[in-house]
Amino acid sequence: MLETIDALTRGPENDAKALLLLSQAVPELRKRLTEIATLPLERQLEGFFRAISGFEGERLSALIDRFAWGGKSPITLEEAGERLNVTRERVRQLQEKVSNRLGAISFPAFMPALDEALRVLAEASPLSVDSAGALLKQKGISAIQFHPECVIAAALACGRKPPIQLQTVKKKTIVAAAAIQEADAILRVASRQAHASGASNVSEVVAEMTANNITIDESAVRHVLREFSEVQFLENGWFWHRPFNSERDRLRNVTRKMLSVAAPLELGVIREGLRRVYRYRGHRGVKTWSLLVPPRWMLRAYYEAHPEFMVENGEMLRPVEPLDYRVELALNDAILVDVLRSSPACVLDRASIATECMRRSMNVNTFSLYLSYSPVVVHLGKDVWSLRGVRVDPAAVEAVREANALRQREKRVLDHGWTPEGQLWLAARIPAAHDAAHLVVNVPGAIRHYLSRRQFDARDEDGVSHGLIRVNDEGASYGFPHFLRQRGADEGDILIAEFDLTKNMALLRLGDDELLEEMSPEV
Repeated sequence: MLETIDALTRGPENDAKALLLLSQAVPELRKRLTEIATLPLERQLEGFFRAISGFEGERLSALIDRFAWGGKSPITLEEAGERLNVTRERVRQLQEKVSNRLGAISFPAFMPALDEALRVLAEASPLSVDSAGALLKQKGISAIQFHPECVIAAALACGRKPPIQLQTVKKKTIVAAAAIQEADAILRVASRQAHASGASNVSEVVAEMTANNITIDESAVRHVLREFSEVQFLENGWFWHRPFNSERDRLRNVTRKMLSVAAPLELGVIREGLRRVYRYRGHRGVKTWSLLVPPRWMLRAYYEAHPEFMVENGEMLRPVEPLDYRVELALNDAILVDVLRSSPACVLDRASIATECMRRSMNVNTFSLYLSYSPVVVHLGKDVWSLRGVRVDPAAVEAVREANALRQREKRVLDHGWTPEGQLWLAARIPAAHDAAHLVVNVPGAIRHYLSRRQFDARDEDGVSHGLIRVNDEGASYGFPHFLRQRGADEGDILIAEFDLTKNMALLRLGDDELLEEMSPEV
């Protein structure tokens, strides 16, 4: 019809009689178009296919299904032939005849339901194939769950450029208005990070992908994770995803170890135990992305949602069922527990612990490793050790040493010095969370002249850039919040910055008093 109207109205030499007849037919045409517009998508396509092909009955039905215009995936030539009791070649000939007629049409077919289907799916994308079919039925566009693959096939055949496409993400087919770049890589990285540390955040995913030469922005990562993963989002872009097998949940396993020795435990105490284990993973030569220690609020949310734990008063964690450390702990962790419990005050120096552990068949290297990284051990001060969460009699620890330790925690800048490689370092205590966002570290006067009026390219141990660290004339250094936010810094952590004065580089790390003691034994 559109071709006829175009032919009659294209040039100046129009057939007046034909135009008169056309004008008389307009009301009937308008009525017919209104009738078509009320039909569901599958009926509109069926009527158009009938008009193009001239087929009726089973031949019409079989060819519609072969073209995938019936809302389901296309049937094969053999299946169509069996339905019509003809050969595959005959079906191919019929199919080619219809395709040629479709290709000869110079105007898009009048198909309002098809146009609406394309618009609705484009606006709702990305979504799964099943959700797309259900949406078309819910909106009244089709009377059945019309497969989006069929919508795309019909659109191409009816002279339209589909604004949607099918894409495979995580081995699932989805409908998308635009191709989602690096979706599978985003899901792999996010899942690996969340399973390794118990939780991660969008910035951390972007950082690892950038380090692997994959350019992606945070909005794309957030979108992919929300639509195609089973991670649970919390605040500030943080998320977790517990593995199907709970035995592979590192955060859960390390927490159970600590609670098997003492319960309940304060979330900050648990977090420090996690840091000890994660430091071991980060220093044993494993070439994977370093583990992220979640902040307290993140841990609280994780434990509140976990069926094996209960949070009391917002800060104290206990197991739902009592735990036996002889079951939860590895042999060497259990030996440390037994040795420390053998002391009436549960406090011993390193030499005493070593002697007892050697007597119980632990070798020297294993002892050193477990004393440094076991989550159930706590370092109370220089050469003073106990069990995490166990109440220690103050009289068991020298009063002066305890007082000195307390004074150290109150200082912002704790110490500074030179590394064996000739790099200048300083260590500062992270203040309360609301202050960390604007952290400024004042460089001690003894080393101020090395750093003042300079700026340094800040990077972490994984080589990820965190902007610039600037030091003004007065020795105030700033530019740390991006690193602190991404690495999950919490109140009481220690920020260590190592400055390479020749390359204008600053290596940033998060640690604790134990790490500081390794760098500066006299602290």
